Amino acid sequence: MRQDLETLDHLNRHIAELEAEVARLSTQPPWEAQMTFLMQLPGFSLLLSMTVLAAIGDITRFPSPRHLVGYAGRSRLERRTLSPLPEGRIRAFVAKRMPSNKAIVAVARRLLVAVWHVLTRHEADRHAQPICIASKFMRWAWELTPEQRHGLASHRFIRYHLMRIHLAHDPTRFTYGGQPRRIATAQEGLALTSKQNPESGA
Repeated sequence: MRQDLETLDHLNRHIAELEAEVARLSTQPPWEAQMTFLMQLPGFSLLLSMTVLAAIGDITRFPSPRHLVGYAGRSRLERRTLSPLPEGRIRAFVAKRMPSNKAIVAVARRLLVAVWHVLTRHEADRHAQPICIASKFMRWAWELTPEQRHGLASHRFIRYHLMRIHLAHDPTRFTYGGQPRRIATAQEGLALTSKQNPESGA
């Protein structure tokens, strides 16, 4: 038992090191520009988003959603995309009495179509819930050092990325883990945008 616990401690240290490196890379080119748009999709965490981006590579390789779906096929990319989906996303398929394995594949394909659109056109998810997205951006911020957040406090980091997906005027407070959490105001966000993109003249 002692040896097993030592092995577990050893593996946990390696896992923590790898997760920290993935978090660091998520704020580096070319990943950061895509992460904001990908993480708005249901079920996409930091780790899953980076996994999918690494598997896809340059999204411009795929001239249409059909090409991306064809590339994924029944590969590891598609299977990895399935596991974190909330149960509600397959309810419509289950209601039609579609076998669960077929329902999961169908949802995965629809999700890949959404991936193509948000990465190619930098579109916002029309069905996105701003508070849910803010929660994910907050967890992303917590995985980063202040330097990796480009010096932004968590509440400013959240607002900056919300604005990138055109959610600039949403609530400035929400509850997570039973605790009140703050999001920087839209005015603070505009100031951040001008500092991050001085050429825009904002």
